[in-house]
Amino acid sequence: MENGKLYGWGYNNQQQLSHAQEYADESSPMHAIFAPQRIAGDLESLFVVDAAAGEEMSIIVAQGKTAGVIFEQVYACGNNLKGSLGINRTSHLQDLTLVPDLSDLFDETEQPLMINHITCGRRHCVANYDFGAFMFWGDNQVGQLGNRKRSFVESPYPSKKFEYRHNVENVVLGIDSSGVIVEDTGKQKIKSKKKKKKILKLDEVVQSDEELQMKTKAMVQKQTEN
Repeated sequence: MENGKLYGWGYNNQQQLSHAQEYADESSPMHAIFAPQRIAGDLESLFVVDAAAGEEMSIIVAQGKTAGVIFEQVYACGNNLKGSLGINRTSHLQDLTLVPDLSDLFDETEQPLMINHITCGRRHCVANYDFGAFMFWGDNQVGQLGNRKRSFVESPYPSKKFEYRHNVENVVLGIDSSGVIVEDTGKQKIKSKKKKKKILKLDEVVQSDEELQMKTKAMVQKQTEN
């Protein structure tokens, strides 16, 4: 990203780099892009602040301003077989499409809710908000969404596991796994006892080496005698 503009290149078999008209014809979309290309479309008038990519899909976070009020919108494109685009259906998207459940969100005081970071695994995603909450969606075949189920989720849903007593500091996703770093505000920090380090003096080291050599020599001699 440069000055809030998004560029992409590489494999584009599922239009995960979008189907922008400037470099792909609708009848024969390019399956590979060999140099950075601008991804615009609905992002043209917005400022891109974050982006994440899975195996065959992309999620983009962008901000804008209207009447002096900042708003945030999330867009997606590419493979949506397991609901990984979060648009409440499983149809694939060639063009950047708004993710309604993550866009134009405000709290009770009319302050915009901003995504701190968004990340993707192979076919699942998570949005971590600046107030500590996070939302998962996508593939869940091996429990990567952490909701004790195996069915995929088509729309972003808030995780309740760390909702009240925890401040989520970071979320990391593997290919089919998830991890969360939290500050547990409901528990006291456990003080760890420092273990005393055993300092081995140089003469002790030499003595130990000599003893080891003598034992080894005695074992070899015994085997020879037998």
